[in-house]
Amino acid sequence: MKLRFFHIGLLALMLAGCGRQRLQQLTSDADDANQRHDYEHAIADYTEVIRIAPQFEPAYTARAGDYVVLGKYDLALDDLKLALQLNPTNFLAYQLRGGAFYGRREYDKAIGDFDLSLEYQADNTNGVNGFEIKGESFKLRGMASYRLGLVTNAIADLNEAEKYLPGDYVIYEIRGYCYDSRVNADKCLKDFNKAIELNPADVTALYGRAGVYSQTGSCMDAIQDFEKVIRLRPQAVGAYNLLAWLLATCPDDALRDGKRAVELATRACDMSQWTNYAYVDTLAAAYAETGDFDSAVKYQKQAAGMTDVPADNRTNVQNRIELYLKHEPYRKSKTFKEYD
Repeated sequence: MKLRFFHIGLLALMLAGCGRQRLQQLTSDADDANQRHDYEHAIADYTEVIRIAPQFEPAYTARAGDYVVLGKYDLALDDLKLALQLNPTNFLAYQLRGGAFYGRREYDKAIGDFDLSLEYQADNTNGVNGFEIKGESFKLRGMASYRLGLVTNAIADLNEAEKYLPGDYVIYEIRGYCYDSRVNADKCLKDFNKAIELNPADVTALYGRAGVYSQTGSCMDAIQDFEKVIRLRPQAVGAYNLLAWLLATCPDDALRDGKRAVELATRACDMSQWTNYAYVDTLAAAYAETGDFDSAVKYQKQAAGMTDVPADNRTNVQNRIELYLKHEPYRKSKTFKEYD
């Protein structure tokens, strides 16, 4: 999850009483630390602000933002509870609490907080920060809805987010996954292309686009995208598997490479400790492409005997045993095996 944060900066000067100069120094230093992504340093500064001025709500909100970035969601929730006690209409605090719940995969709670954030933002969208905060709330609520399978709600929120944050690649990345690629391949590709245009290293969008290409029969494009995914994220086990599947089963003779498919599929099996039937299934197809049907039958039987084979795919997995016993490799014109 990617969040924007708007820290307290010189708001400390609003405080009455002693310590203004020290508060200004600490909050300015914390903002500088956040710009450097030195979140622990910023947290230490905000902690000192809170020690000096325990009723200063923005410090709790800002420190919570850093805790969310670091994945310390329980600490963030503690700070946000205090922030909201001090200021019950703090829309940024609701947004951050939604982010913490999102990080904990409590998506229903996250959506509730993003609702509140947007409700309290109704009259607070003046200036760049207000505009961006509202866009972020729409984006995050859309992301949470997507995680719950509420794709219609997700698309509606992401459409709103795009109006506020047209340069945010995550909006296009997630919306690309919201569309059913079987009936909306063009919309999927449009959004994935936009995400990759904005961030060429967006592995999630590259993976999604490769899947659409695989499904629509554009094997060359899919292969190129999976290659990029592996270069950018060498531990992306699913990409090794799906690239191996294409190199083993693509109907285009010029694109198949059984030897490399075996290498990639073996890597996927090793990385998953041989616990994923689909990766073993791909390895069998790769061996069949090389002409080693004894190995193909061996691994296909292994895949068919694994407990994680879905009921709706068990027949296909079993049938490939018979195919390899007849010394025939597996081919399919349009296939995208969604194993991850």
